[in-house]
Amino acid sequence: MIPFGLKKFISKLKYPRIKGEGYVSWRARIEGAGNIEVGENSFIARDAWLHSRTSKCTISLGKKSSIESYARLVTQDGGFIKIGDHSKIDSFCVIYGHPGGVSIRNYVRMATHIIIVPANHRFEGDGMIYGQGDTSEGVVIEDDVWIGAGAIILDKKLVDSVVDSVGA
Repeated sequence: MIPFGLKKFISKLKYPRIKGEGYVSWRARIEGAGNIEVGENSFIARDAWLHSRTSKCTISLGKKSSIESYARLVTQDGGFIKIGDHSKIDSFCVIYGHPGGVSIRNYVRMATHIIIVPANHRFEGDGMIYGQGDTSEGVVIEDDVWIGAGAIILDKKLVDSVVDSVGA
């Protein structure tokens, strides 16, 4: 059994962009660690997966925020995921950071099994969907918002109040 203090020390050596008393579980899966920033007193649980696919992608977690087990945050194509202070991403949430990005402000609570994709397919007329391209303008979740279990949030969305229906 490794003492918690030693785990914390190893975590800071392995992930140098952890501030203050922030902590990344030794069992979290972190890929592209140089582009992932963990704020002071924040926590990334075991079996959470953060993946910053290229050097132009970033994931940042503000002060006193947490990402729980089995949550998955993935950035690609120059996208970003920015989580503010005092926010919680619960287990089994999936957040993709496409070029428009995802901004989750402060005091946000996200229940389990939420999916956020800051992209969508265009559909204009009779042509094949495949050939019509996509949008990627981003998702913004404002301060003090609670999002209920199973919500799906797609591109061009500003969430500024409670999303409480399952599968909303």
